Amino acid sequence: MDLKTILIIVLGVSILAWFTPTPIELETRFKSGQDFYAARDYRRAIEQYDLILGAESQLLTEDSVRVSLLSNELNVGVRTAAIYQKGNAFRMLSQKDSALAMYRAAVGRTDSPRLSALAQYQIYEVYYADKDHLNAIQEARALIANHATNDKVPQAFYDIGWSFRELGQLDSAANSFEELIRRFPD
Repeated sequence: MDLKTILIIVLGVSILAWFTPTPIELETRFKSGQDFYAARDYRRAIEQYDLILGAESQLLTEDSVRVSLLSNELNVGVRTAAIYQKGNAFRMLSQKDSALAMYRAAVGRTDSPRLSALAQYQIYEVYYADKDHLNAIQEARALIANHATNDKVPQAFYDIGWSFRELGQLDSAANSFEELIRRFPD
């Protein structure tokens, strides 16, 4: 190979490396986002999560970079974690619609069924906290239907019962509480 060809190859690889995020950069951005979130600087946390979500690379697969959530209980792809945490940050900023959009995106991710269930739980919790009982019931039922073995399911039955009670539908409330006791006697 001649010198010109070698220089072109080295230059091309250098440019590619400059614009391609590395796993360490994505992990660092996620940690920064978590640090900002913990400091209650939700806007800056969202900026960090957006940097992760905007990073494009043919060299990194969807789940090749993994991070821990929930005190290291969950190990998920960095993009999925960023989506979920961005939803949490929007929720803390009282931006309900943006939070719901992020949680719905996290529900659709396939790399962590447990995080998908947590996102579905957050969706119904947003509605429940807003006293939007009809949507809370619908979303809690989706959690039960799609994640029947998740540890949030008993809480979903309980909240469905209280939502029906708030709506004045006492028979439906009683049915939900009875189903809770039947399925989870402890």
